[in-house]
Amino acid sequence: MWLITLLTLCCLAAGSCRAAPDFCSQDLNLSIQPGFPIPINTNNPGVLKAARYSVERFNNCTNDIFLYKEAHISRAMVQVVQGLKYMVEMQIGRTTCRKTMHPSLDNCDFQTSPALKRTLWCYSVVWVIPWLQWVQVPVVRCTDFRLWMQHMLWTPGPPVPKSWPLLADRRTVDPNRSLRWHNDGSTVQATSILS
Repeated sequence: MWLITLLTLCCLAAGSCRAAPDFCSQDLNLSIQPGFPIPINTNNPGVLKAARYSVERFNNCTNDIFLYKEAHISRAMVQVVQGLKYMVEMQIGRTTCRKTMHPSLDNCDFQTSPALKRTLWCYSVVWVIPWLQWVQVPVVRCTDFRLWMQHMLWTPGPPVPKSWPLLADRRTVDPNRSLRWHNDGSTVQATSILS
């Protein structure tokens, strides 16, 4: 105990216990800090490349005869870790291009036929070391978008907040598991989304 008291007095006398006033503000104003994931614009070129790497990895791992491509990037984060680690949440959709054709995904249109149309909700992690031109996709997790939406938004529970656009004032799930939206007394059945 006497050692702590002595060290405290020495620090106060020397004035070395105080940090420079600008030290903390400089740390807090950095746009990217090593080791800390931060949100990044979904239109950032690095995010768009990471999304494409993820889709290519997904296409290589599935048995589907059609290629998928990114439809919408909803959220992205970046972390500085011996390069850049992108964490991306996105929707991907089945295209009209077959895997055997090996075209550029930019030239592929999404399926329009209800029988072939499929949307998946994906989370991926992409690690990029630009100066080595090295890319690794250690994580790609995708689930059927209909199931994801049903789980996230349409499970029985409290009313949907009125601030949510495109959703009704309240929700119910029928015993046969079809969703119905209730809005101002009218009922709209969302069979096209769940079928």
